[in-house]
Amino acid sequence: MAGKVMSKPEKKARTTAPATAPAGKPVKPERYDGRSAKEYEDEGLEQAVEYFRKIGRTFRYNAATAEDVRSAIEALPQDALLQVTMSDFWLGLRRAVGQRRRNNSPPMSPFKKNGRTMEAEKMRIAEWDIAWLAKQAARVFAKSGSSRSRTFGEMLRTRLPWLTAENGAVLACASELPVALLDQAMKQPEKLGLKWMTLELALRARWIEVEERRVWLSRFETASSAVVSELGQLCLEQGTGKVERRPAEKRTRRK
Repeated sequence: MAGKVMSKPEKKARTTAPATAPAGKPVKPERYDGRSAKEYEDEGLEQAVEYFRKIGRTFRYNAATAEDVRSAIEALPQDALLQVTMSDFWLGLRRAVGQRRRNNSPPMSPFKKNGRTMEAEKMRIAEWDIAWLAKQAARVFAKSGSSRSRTFGEMLRTRLPWLTAENGAVLACASELPVALLDQAMKQPEKLGLKWMTLELALRARWIEVEERRVWLSRFETASSAVVSELGQLCLEQGTGKVERRPAEKRTRRK
């Protein structure tokens, strides 16, 4: 029987600055982590492949691409529990970015300690990712010189109060409830619920009134188009180095 091959001892991530680092400068552990972004993604891929092996699904040896495995994760049940590294792989996050997200809130990290690992439901991870992307987008929208884009951006990222029926289906936005739907809702008020969601999440849910959903879908399309147009123009200007700057306000000398 062949003997076991001794593997080289694994290098530990470096958590202190090298000797050449400027004195007194704060050290960020991830900056000196020996693993590259590619190595961390490969680790997440391996963890995902092992996850599927345990539930009876296998990929052909050395044939599974990252996109194949991500598609398989997408097809998992919403309540499937994913570990941190596999989750970062699914979302396409570098290790440092994933850690920063989990250590800073809001939005609150969905991961809970389970023995030596951290796990969260797939659905909660997806909602957390959307919340983080919305938070990042908010900074972009806020910097826009166009008040129109700032307004549309606010509408897309703000959580609104939505009236829901007993089965969770959306009735309408509570802040803009049409009279006809108000009369319908008041027939059985005890079966109504209130759920705070972004417009996108609300549109992804089931609705009772198709026409009301179309109204909000039209608003979503208009807002999205305006924001995409604004950001596209911004990217174009930055790419050519011709970023228009608003003239500075003239200061009047105090007498």
